[in-house]
Amino acid sequence: VQLMPKSGICLDSGELKIMRSNFCNNPNQLLRSMFKWLLGEQKLARSCAHGARDEKAGLDAVLFKAVQ
Repeated sequence: VQLMPKSGICLDSGELKIMRSNFCNNPNQLLRSMFKWLLGEQKLARSCAHGARDEKAGLDAVLFKAVQ
């Protein structure tokens, strides 16, 4: 499933369905799960949304907008 038209950022439809059912009442946790699935835990741990915190790299702007 493409998260945003023309973004090229896709999630497996089955995985997205599981995430939605697990976190339907917690949108923040849903976002975290999506980022974790798309980036991996290690890269996510070394990143922040805009790259302005503790010298961590910012997330790709298209990815951030698509998931947000």
